[in-house]
Amino acid sequence: MSDDRRDLARYLPLSIRPRVDESAVTDDWAARLDELVSAVPYAGGTFDAAVARARARRRVRVSDLGAALVEAYALGEVEVDGVTSGAVALARALAAPLPIRAVVRGRTLRATDADWAFGSGPEITGTAREIVLFLYGRGPVPGS
Repeated sequence: MSDDRRDLARYLPLSIRPRVDESAVTDDWAARLDELVSAVPYAGGTFDAAVARARARRRVRVSDLGAALVEAYALGEVEVDGVTSGAVALARALAAPLPIRAVVRGRTLRATDADWAFGSGPEITGTAREIVLFLYGRGPVPGS
């Protein structure tokens, strides 16, 4: 490879950011699951079962966290960090059943109560709770 082509990498967006220590970065969502459990005023039934399934794994995956979050949202209004709801929504939008993916394809999902949005195109707006419940097939299309 020529020096010119190797030098091109320094002009790419991700290569110009300052170097930082990323040794603490993990794909384990156990801490977020613990925050969710402490935010739920009532625990029992399907919520406890979803939490138990998530904790049974070596590492809590975002999909495991999503199952617990949906059960928490089904119990009522729960205060959840925007990072948690956004990560769950993004992961589910990519892995949702075909009818749900057909609705969100070519659209932007924007949470009105959290600082996240993803996608491109006309917006589907709603609360993080409405969006997550819709993506899991437990609620209508937000804003409809």
